Amino acid sequence: MPDDPLRKLSAEQQAALDADLTAFFAQLPPADQVFFASQFSAMDLPAALARKRELAQRNIRRRERAARVKAEVDAKAAEAAESADDDLLSAAAAVLGIGAGAAAGAAISGNTAFFRGVEPADLVEPLRAEFNSSQTVAAAGGPPDALNVTIFLLGQFDRVAAMTVNLVARDDGTEIKVNDLSTRGVLAVVTSGGAKLLDVASKGLRLLSGRLTPGQAVDVAGQTLASSADLAEAVANLQLKERAWKVIRQTAEAIEAAYEDRLKQERAARALLEAAWDRFTHCPTCGVAFGAEDATCRVCGTARPEKPLTPDPRQQ
Repeated sequence: MPDDPLRKLSAEQQAALDADLTAFFAQLPPADQVFFASQFSAMDLPAALARKRELAQRNIRRRERAARVKAEVDAKAAEAAESADDDLLSAAAAVLGIGAGAAAGAAISGNTAFFRGVEPADLVEPLRAEFNSSQTVAAAGGPPDALNVTIFLLGQFDRVAAMTVNLVARDDGTEIKVNDLSTRGVLAVVTSGGAKLLDVASKGLRLLSGRLTPGQAVDVAGQTLASSADLAEAVANLQLKERAWKVIRQTAEAIEAAYEDRLKQERAARALLEAAWDRFTHCPTCGVAFGAEDATCRVCGTARPEKPLTPDPRQQ
């Protein structure tokens, strides 16, 4: 018959423990049971066991937090691998003549996204760099926490808004929404206004995209192909939405990865500091609280660790 752990305790010690502490004592390793039974009186035993249980629960929470951090890192790695696959798919699509836009469309789910650690202004210049060309131009406006970037198609005598990118600061990041303006209603306005859109052609872009960058392909196609296509065809052929999402993802994912890494380092540093304070305030061997002037543990004799130089973050 297995040995009853409670037999290690005196009747007075058993009587001093409530049901939860009795169950906790029974779960301790035999060596710890002997230590607590021999070192603590009935009066001191409940507090010592409660402190031991608190430290054990804190270690469990730390392990769970570490597991969550690892899961987040693994998820980011998987997403990065998926992004690389999307780029390869787009390249293959261009070679086959179906257009990179058709392949890239599957990479974005819906028209919105959210990236942590990103500020709206972080995405303005990359979008300008992508779309400021002889065919398109990007203009930004609005307050710092709610910027709008509008992509215009350059016509013979005017420019026509084809797409907007809304960048709104939320919580610890930025929510992004891409709005395609090439609807029938917008097209009717463009047509009635007599706007002529220049340099739009799907055939030329498909033929050139395998050998030139997207910006170069658009410029060359504009010099060699007919004009006056409607807005929807222009947006599709110039791959505005696909190009916008690609720039957004490349920029925002890099910023978000750095942000997540910084948070991870801060969490790890805080955990180490908390553990150092725990060792200073309570004996790292038996868990008994040190007195204000104690240099060693009054129960087991363990030397008291040095006092951390940085204040305990839990007391701030």
